[in-house]
Amino acid sequence: MMDDPDFLAQLKTRREVQKKILGERARVEKRMLALVAEAKTACGKTDDASVKTELEGNPAKYPEWNPLYARIEELNREYEKNVAGSREIARVRIAREAQDRADIAAGKACAKAVEKEIPTVPEPVK
Repeated sequence: MMDDPDFLAQLKTRREVQKKILGERARVEKRMLALVAEAKTACGKTDDASVKTELEGNPAKYPEWNPLYARIEELNREYEKNVAGSREIARVRIAREAQDRADIAAGKACAKAVEKEIPTVPEPVK
């Protein structure tokens, strides 16, 4: 049942959205790393605290930093939300399949009634 086209299409769509988010995040990170390198050169120190102080303490010198930082945080939230949604879709699907198997084992349903992909065959006309 995991080969259900609707289920796979949902996951594929979410995966495509995740790829877009990760692509944008990579572009933002690249620019942020360039600013970090610039700040390291400007302050003459390489420790994170000094670089962060340089970037955040000089908004006129690094006007892009705060908007980039906010954007990366937003992209991270979007990505995590999308991944959580994908996990929930899979969790629900797995739970539904487990219930279907339990119903079959208990005699409450037959495999043909549970399987959407297998069409029911009409009784031949006598």
